[in-house]
This record gives sequence, structure tokens and C-alpha cells, in this order.
Amino acid sequence: MRTLAIEEQNARLALRNEIFTVEKSGAVLAQVRAAEVSQVALFGSVELTPAARALLLRRGIDTVFLTVGGRYRGRLVGPAHGAVGVRIGQYRRLMQVEDSLTAARECVRGKIVNQRRLMLRAQNRRPDPARAGTIVRMDAVRRAVERAREIDEVRGLEGAASALYFQAFGGLLINPEFTFTDRNRRPPRDPVNAMLSFCYALLLSLVEGAVYRAGLDPHFGALHAPRHGVPALALDLMEEFRPVAVDSLVVELVNRGSVGPADFARLPTGPEAEELLADEVGGPPESRDAPPPKGPPGVHLAETGRRIVLRAFYARMRRRAYHPGRDQRLSLSQIIVEQAYAFARWCEGRSPAYRAYTPR
Repeated sequence: MRTLAIEEQNARLALRNEIFTVEKSGAVLAQVRAAEVSQVALFGSVELTPAARALLLRRGIDTVFLTVGGRYRGRLVGPAHGAVGVRIGQYRRLMQVEDSLTAARECVRGKIVNQRRLMLRAQNRRPDPARAGTIVRMDAVRRAVERAREIDEVRGLEGAASALYFQAFGGLLINPEFTFTDRNRRPPRDPVNAMLSFCYALLLSLVEGAVYRAGLDPHFGALHAPRHGVPALALDLMEEFRPVAVDSLVVELVNRGSVGPADFARLPTGPEAEELLADEVGGPPESRDAPPPKGPPGVHLAETGRRIVLRAFYARMRRRAYHPGRDQRLSLSQIIVEQAYAFARWCEGRSPAYRAYTPR
């Protein structure tokens, strides 16, 4: 199963004999058997024919609408599949302070373990005293998370771990054409941050789709406080996958020379910038109405860069890895779905605990 991502502007997705066909100006750009598609991602101005829309709804194929730059717009949702019991269990669990704390701790623990694993891999290849210190300090934060007794304490520790991690992140990059000094967004001010924001937006669309599929309410979570329009639970379950699905991919794209400076451009001003900006929903809690930060214009992926990163991201989603809960190798997209179902089983009381995915 695969994601059919369409970013060709003014194209349309049609259905002919159980085959999805991407068309533009009378030409066929791509064809994929509908039976092979688990998600459709439409970027910018892409149309759906009535026949394609009907099949997507009938089969419950997750269909996501994003801006050209990857900002989430919405999704096509068919009839509910009767998961009332799952949601009742979710509300009961997460309204209990101790259970909500347990879930928040596990989401952050998994994220820190996976961030630290990425650092350890780089340290094994290229030893660095400063990175070694970061690895030790991050493990100390992980232990503090496991002992935390308040959700606000967990949130603060997550922020501390992320600060340590991103202070050292630039040291993972060996391509002299790219530098990274800090994590910034709205808008990203350098190519590395532009790729991180773009890929986090893609990842969130997949995790939210998995949450819906498992019958959970994506807007009611533990770690992320409820905010209007924010898929808090999807963001909770996304945390453990950030280093695995996105951060390591961006490092790989940079270090292998898969992208270069020509694949990025400065953001224009005005409404066009909003279309190109991949806003990472649920990131640092600055207001969406806040004025943009002072300084040079933001950076976004140019058309060539978007295509390179899109292909690489969805190829990463197809990469198989061992999942201990299933005791078998699954694609990363399947692991995301499995984790959502695992969380649902915990909410319903059919599993004693939720365990974050931490690959070997």
C-alpha cells in the first residue's frame, strides 16, 4: 500500500476502471491501481472527479488536502465506522490525571530515546566530545521524565530535551552547503528548517489519519493541551516518530547531496507566502495571529526541492523495520497505524500500557 501524492498544479485525479489517473490538460501524468492506495495527498490546486471522490469515500481511503507548501487544510471523511466505545474509553482514560500523565510521559520518553539514538549513530561514525555530552544530558532528561509527577513538568522536560537536541543537530550535517543553528518556524529561516517543517506537516497528516482509522478523537490528547483546531492526540503520537521519520531523513538528504541550495527559495510577501508555508501545527505555542519574526524573509522548498523531498519522505514511509508489538517487520506507515491502534487498545483497557515505538 502506498500514498498517492499529487503536487502538479491544476491537475485532477480521475478514476477509470479501478485505476486512479492523474491528468492535466488532456495528458496522463500517472496511473496507480486503486487497490494499492492507502492515502491520497493533494497539494494546492488539484481537483477530484466525482467518480474518484466516490471511491475514496466508499473505501475509506484517507484523503488529505494541503497547500503547495504542505500546510494542512483538511481531509475527506466518510461515514463514521462505529468506534463510539473507543472514544468513550479515550475520554475516560485521558480525563484521569494519572492516566493522562502516564500517556504524556511515554510519548516524551519515546521521542527522547529516538532523538538520542540518532545522536548515538552519528557519534559512532564521527566521535565528538560536545555531542557525547549532549547524549549524556538527554539521557538524564529521559530519566527525569519517567519520574515526573505533573504533566506541566513533562512538557517542560520535553522542551529541555528538544533544546539540547537541536543545539547539537547541526553537528549531524556534513555537507558544507548547509548549516543549522536553531529550530525556527513560522516562517523557517533556512533550508534545513524548511525541510523539517515541510516533513513534519506530512508526518502529522499520516498520524492524524491513523488516529481516525483507530477510532480515536484526534483532538483530545494528553501531552498537548487542548486548543481550538489543534489535533492534540495526533501530535502526542507523532512525537516518537519525529526523529525516525523526519529528522534522520533530512540529515540523509543533506549529507548525501540529494538537495542543494538551488532547491530552495525565499518566501514572497503577501497571500502567496501563506500558500507556500508549511506551518507545523502544534509546535511552539506562539499565536497564529502574532506578527512574523523580524529579520530576513523565510525560506521554502522550491518546486524541484518539494518533489525531491516528497519522494524521499514517502519512500521512507515504505521502508520496513521491526515492530516488537507485532513481532514482525512492517513499513513505517504501517507502524504508525499500529501505534494508533495500540493506543486505542490501552484506552479501552484491552492493553495494560501504551509503549512508544523505539526502533532497535
